[in-house]
Amino acid sequence: MTGQHNKTSQIVVGTALFLVGLILLFTISYVAAVQSGETMLGKPLLAAARDQAADSGGAQEEAAVKSLHTGKTRETTLQGAKLSPADVLILARVIEGEAGGEPFKGKVAVGAVIINRVEDERFPDSIYKVTHQPGAFYAVRKGTIRHPISEDALRAAKEAIKGVDPTGGALYFWNPAKATSSWIHNRHVITRIGNHVFAI
Repeated sequence: MTGQHNKTSQIVVGTALFLVGLILLFTISYVAAVQSGETMLGKPLLAAARDQAADSGGAQEEAAVKSLHTGKTRETTLQGAKLSPADVLILARVIEGEAGGEPFKGKVAVGAVIINRVEDERFPDSIYKVTHQPGAFYAVRKGTIRHPISEDALRAAKEAIKGVDPTGGALYFWNPAKATSSWIHNRHVITRIGNHVFAI
């Protein structure tokens, strides 16, 4: 009986260690892909995202983009950067976590703030680094970045990467009903979209 129990315990422990190893391997590969910025196909994801948006968006996506009345489309410096599929997912996850209950325009606006930071020399130079700056985003800090991504959040991420910016260049946003930090009083407010205020 004891021999069988020991064998069973060894099998369970061995299986658990194998699974932990697989998870670690996947995590290391994922982080390396995000930090290197390499795409699976070896081309910048911005181009891939544009192609995918053109192929899959159709009339609904076009109508949603046209609804961004104050949105400005600009050429982003991200065109020269290599973005991985993970970058789009990270951007979409932060959008979902920060603006899940906001209208589509508000979701694009939050994505635009992140893209604006990537392009601004005062901030890190990648989506991953910007979104994971200590304390920068509630979604990362509180773990809501792990929530399921809505179709709208993914579409909003693609639009922000393409250069749609309904904020007019904002680098910060907050919900005035919830924000308590004193730093927000030193920022110049550009616009308000949904429940968020956007500022530089």
